[in-house]
Amino acid sequence: MPRHSATPPPVTAGRPPRHSHLNVLTGYNRQRLLRLIDSMLATEHPPARSTLSEMMSEFFEHAIVHFEAESTWLTEIGYPDAGHHSQEHQSLVETFSDVCFLIMESHEAPWHAFLDQICIPLYHHLTEEDHKVITFLKAHHTA
Repeated sequence: MPRHSATPPPVTAGRPPRHSHLNVLTGYNRQRLLRLIDSMLATEHPPARSTLSEMMSEFFEHAIVHFEAESTWLTEIGYPDAGHHSQEHQSLVETFSDVCFLIMESHEAPWHAFLDQICIPLYHHLTEEDHKVITFLKAHHTA
């Protein structure tokens, strides 16, 4: 799967955000991540290691694209908690890398580690932390 552009939309000072600005938070990559997580949590039987490896690659790519675009954009729009929000992105990526390494090295079933340490924290971030940004946008950029 080709790498998607992580370029956020430009911000024009003093103007309300265009619809495309909210797409950083509500657009394709975020929705794709939420769908991936939902499908993983609904899975009755853990996938084979090779299938899990493919799922993790797709998951990681979408997460990185979303985080890169969002972190840059939050700074540009002047979101007051941009630093903390970006640190959460970094922490999630580091955890993801650590868990992926452990999964590939482990002889045990890695499915629950993937769900507990990656999917659920990322789902929380996408639904709770990103919602705070949407609330900020609505409060500061509506006239």
